[in-house]
Amino acid sequence: MNPGASRQVDIIGVPLDLGAGRRGVDMGPSAFRLTGLAGKIRALGFEVHDRGNVPVSIPEGLSPGDPRKRYVKEIAAACREVHALTAGGIHLSLDLDGLDPEVAPGVGTPVRGGLSYREAHLLCETIAASGLLVGMDVAELNPTLDVRNHSAEVGAELILSALGQRIL
Repeated sequence: MNPGASRQVDIIGVPLDLGAGRRGVDMGPSAFRLTGLAGKIRALGFEVHDRGNVPVSIPEGLSPGDPRKRYVKEIAAACREVHALTAGGIHLSLDLDGLDPEVAPGVGTPVRGGLSYREAHLLCETIAASGLLVGMDVAELNPTLDVRNHSAEVGAELILSALGQRIL
């Protein structure tokens, strides 16, 4: 983060599974909270405010969409593109179904060939090191397809990496 930037993190859940191929993604915010995410972020030196969930209403006539294909760029090239486009800061939007299902099985649309555990952490740590992170959203966690909240734990670890915790 920028040296003069706020050391505050607001956690806001958006329980919505519209557009997901399977039901259950709307339980993702609760699964993240079960990981103890707020306390872990506090341990990194941030002031944390859990703002709860945003009430979501689905317009009549809309239903979950078809599964989407995920395209994953090579990490170094992606990081160079991000740095080139982010003079005002980075908002990281991390869809957990962009990870390989062996890393995160409990996601909305699991597709083989996604990011490995190390690649995902490298991406998040590179963004943290840039000091440009101003916001982040994490989506597509589906606790109904998960095993012992494993995917939520991986997602929480990635959030912490984006905020400066290093594993690599």
